[in-house]
Amino acid sequence: KKAEQLAAQARAPGADFAAIARASSDDIGSRATGGDLGWIARGGMPAPFEQALYALKVGEVSAPVRTDAGWHVIQLRQL
Repeated sequence: KKAEQLAAQARAPGADFAAIARASSDDIGSRATGGDLGWIARGGMPAPFEQALYALKVGEVSAPVRTDAGWHVIQLRQL
């Protein structure tokens, strides 16, 4: 439910994905960088995460994605 709310918030016009991630992420590794994971090569993340990531267009925000590490909301910033 929380991930769905955050995804909707991140999709709102003018939303600041990084600010939302800094305020809401439970991931201590990416929270401070606004959710920025850097470049992700194929095979570097769990399959559900990668499937959602590579289906996005630049600027889009994913629906919540579940992996063994928990729930994720993904924004593709650049290719």
